[in-house]
Amino acid sequence: MIGSIDCMHWRWDNCPTAWRGQHTRGDQKGPTIILQAVASQDLWVWSAYFGVVGSCNDINVFEQSPLLEEWISGKAPKVFDFREDV
Repeated sequence: MIGSIDCMHWRWDNCPTAWRGQHTRGDQKGPTIILQAVASQDLWVWSAYFGVVGSCNDINVFEQSPLLEEWISGKAPKVFDFREDV
């Protein structure tokens, strides 16, 4: 299933003042929310996960997302590999 996995920070302009410290990193200009997405070669989105509070980087988000546990336990959906037919 894991074809292309990536995390991105989306700026959260309307973040409540009480939460700003939990969602702000030093390299970002303001509070952000992290989106982790998995997409196949045909741009089919297989998974989307918004990181939890305090997750500062891609590794923390990946370790906390249910995707890792599903992949290890074999519950993640299988993707047809077009290269097998060639």
